[in-house]
Amino acid sequence: MSIVVLAIASCQNHGHFAEEIQTVDSLQATLSFYELKLDSVDEPRLREINPQVNELYEYLSKNYLDSLDRSFWITKLNGMTIVKKGAGRYLADYEKLSTEINYTQQQLATLRNSLADEKITEEDADQYLRDEASATGEIILYVNKLQGPARLSIQIWDTLHPQMRAMADSLQALP
Repeated sequence: MSIVVLAIASCQNHGHFAEEIQTVDSLQATLSFYELKLDSVDEPRLREINPQVNELYEYLSKNYLDSLDRSFWITKLNGMTIVKKGAGRYLADYEKLSTEINYTQQQLATLRNSLADEKITEEDADQYLRDEASATGEIILYVNKLQGPARLSIQIWDTLHPQMRAMADSLQALP
């Protein structure tokens, strides 16, 4: 009998904001997915290659003096630029984005509790929900901007590095 009373009480408790609670649950699940997506990048590998990328890029761009060699400037150095930007942006923004994901998750948990306890007005709930949906949308955008290029950087670097290292070595060997 007490289980029936508890079930009825919980249905009544969430009835007023049931749709909003479902939206919060959906936003929390979405954030969890994008947190996993952000963390799917091999960050230690990026930290390992980043100094090598920067050093080689700087050396090649300063010491490859043939400014008319379109193949080098467009094809080869462009590959280095892709790797440099993808790795650099991910490493520079990862902590901030991860913190933002955690903060938004906390805000959503607080909102969910307020909705479940009906300790919030409908107007405040709507505004809070819009704000958190907007924050989640921004996080999705930034994760997509960081994750894909960072993973591509690792893939490109594994084949590009030997070519760029050989080119740098040949430039160093010149008199």
